[in-house]
Order: sequence, then C-alpha cells, then structure tokens
Amino acid sequence: MRETVIASAGQVRLGLEFGNAVARRPHGPRGIPEAKRITTITTASLDYERIAEAFVHPLKLRILALMAEPPPPRAPAEGPPEPGWSPNVLCRALGAPLGNVSYHVRHLEKAGLIELVATKQRRGALEHYYTRA
Repeated sequence: MRETVIASAGQVRLGLEFGNAVARRPHGPRGIPEAKRITTITTASLDYERIAEAFVHPLKLRILALMAEPPPPRAPAEGPPEPGWSPNVLCRALGAPLGNVSYHVRHLEKAGLIELVATKQRRGALEHYYTRA
C-alpha cells in the first residue's frame, strides 16, 4: 500500500494505491496516466501488498485450494495428462464463469502465488497452464 499524490489538469488528489488500483479521496477524473502519479510515502513492502490483494476475493481462495492438488486426469483418448491447471479446467471444477476464473488467475499470477508452466494451442486459442509457486 502506498499513499499517492495524483496531479492531473491542475487538480491534485490524495489516494491510497493498492497494486494498480487507486482508492481516490475525494471523487475526481479517472484514467490518470502512471507518468503523472507521484509516490510520496511507501508504507508496506510490495510482497505483502500483492499477497494481501490475492486473498480479497473468495474465488481466489478456492482457486488456490484446488491448485494444491494435481489437476484431474484426462481420458486416455485425449492424450497425455495436463501439465497444470488451466482456467478452463478450474471453471468446470469450481462451477464459476470462465471470465471470472481467468481474471482471478491472472491476478494470482501477478501476485506471484501461481506460475505459468505451459501454453498449448487448443481449438484455435491458447490455453495457459498454471501451478502453485
């Protein structure tokens, strides 16, 4: 968490920065470029910030709990076993929409709690496989 002073078009605002999101006080224009942000005080280590962000949503906790186990086996006709968990497999196991699962998986990867281990072409798209870091 960093306290941030944001300057834009003659306005100065004070906010708390959590990763890429800024909690603004009071209301003001959105979309301030990173180059215009001035960090004034660092109050916590970046590692603690990322770990704390990762546990804000219950779906992230469920994803991490599932990834503690090996991915479910594939049918023999489908080929070799998966190298890790893909968002597609996770969404089926969790019963959550693929877009939501993919979003939270990306945030967990940014936080360093999971890592990308493989990428495969599947039905015209890339499927990403992750394991716990």
